[in-house]
Amino acid sequence: MKIKRKTVIVLAVLYVIMNIFWGWLSTGLAVKGATSSPSYSIAQSKAKDCFLSDLTFSPNEVDWNGTKIEFNEVWLEKQTQLDYRISLVPFFWEIPIYKQKPGFNICFNLSSGYEAIDNDFVFFVIEEKGHSFAQRGTVLFWEEIDSLDWDSLVCKITNNWKFNGAKEIIITKDEK
Repeated sequence: MKIKRKTVIVLAVLYVIMNIFWGWLSTGLAVKGATSSPSYSIAQSKAKDCFLSDLTFSPNEVDWNGTKIEFNEVWLEKQTQLDYRISLVPFFWEIPIYKQKPGFNICFNLSSGYEAIDNDFVFFVIEEKGHSFAQRGTVLFWEEIDSLDWDSLVCKITNNWKFNGAKEIIITKDEK
């Protein structure tokens, strides 16, 4: 059975139109204009072209009631928002395109200590802001900041808002 050239061209045009429509639709459904989720890693932050620098947490590990909480990657990135998606194969192969927004994210992930987060309800607070770092499971933690006008910040690790028994970590920018 031979497929006519005209049929192939019509199918290709329909495929392109469907992908353009799906990209437009999925971007519209993704709450366009909202700040995107921060990157899960330094590699992803660099791929999104929003990575600014490594940060240092000192100390890099903390003992919380016998559980070692150890920080893996700690970084500073520009905030981004989803601008649109290039949909090559809907649902399977889509390329999100981000644009930068005002503001920054302090992000980190852990090497160990997840059980303290889960079992003892540990959370992280910068200079007693009144809210904790946002959290995506036990994989990613981030805090939105407006300015880079700081040399160091104090982060408290706690499981209560009275900060009883809280541990302090100093966040500093890496000089490069």
